Order: sequence, then C-alpha cells, then structure tokens
Amino acid sequence: MTKTDTQAFDWNTATSSQAAILASANGNLVQALATATQTYIDGVGVLTKELTEFVTARLEHDMEYGQSIAGCKDWNELAEVQQKWASQAGDEYMAQAQKIVELGMNLATNGTGGNGQKGNGQAAKSGT
Repeated sequence: MTKTDTQAFDWNTATSSQAAILASANGNLVQALATATQTYIDGVGVLTKELTEFVTARLEHDMEYGQSIAGCKDWNELAEVQQKWASQAGDEYMAQAQKIVELGMNLATNGTGGNGQKGNGQAAKSGT
C-alpha cells in the first residue's frame, strides 16, 4: 500500500464516522423540529379556540345590549344600560387579554397549550 492509499483510507474512515454522527444528529434535529412544530400547531389551536369562544360570547352580549337599548323608555334608562354594557365589556376584554397572554406564556415557556399537556398531534383544550 502506498502512502497515498493510506491517506485516502484514513479520510474515508473519518468521513464515514462523521457521516454517522451527522445522521444521528439530523435524526434528533428532525424529531425536535417535528415536536416544536406540533407544539406550535397545538398552541395556535388553543388560542384560536379561546378567541372564537370569546368573540361568540361578546356577540351574544352585544345582541342582548341592542335588545336592551330598544326596550329603554327614557334617556336615564338608556344611560344605565349603556354604562352597564360598557363596564361589562371592558371587564371581559381585560380578562380575555390576560387569559391570552397567559396561554401565550405557557406555550412559550412550557411548550404547552395552556393545559399542561405538550403537543401530541391533537389540539389541546383550553382550561375554560
């Protein structure tokens, strides 16, 4: 065997070993990426569900408000109905904003969709 053949052989051995290490690392990387993607999808599902439920409830309250306004007999009653609606709506929007921030923080820090379960291929259910 010539010196050149030995050098080529060593290079092939080193390349083979490095390829095995890279293949192993890539498998772990692919798994981590798949898990992260599923966690993201689950989290977006939780946030979407939460926002949809909130919007639906707000629309129902707003329709009730419209009906209440239609039934007002004078300006004082109208002012009371409007004040009650504005206070309730403000409270609900603030509570919902806080809930969305908490869900987002859970997803970002714990990789959970708000209920403590990590992404598993199914949209997580919110705690509401």
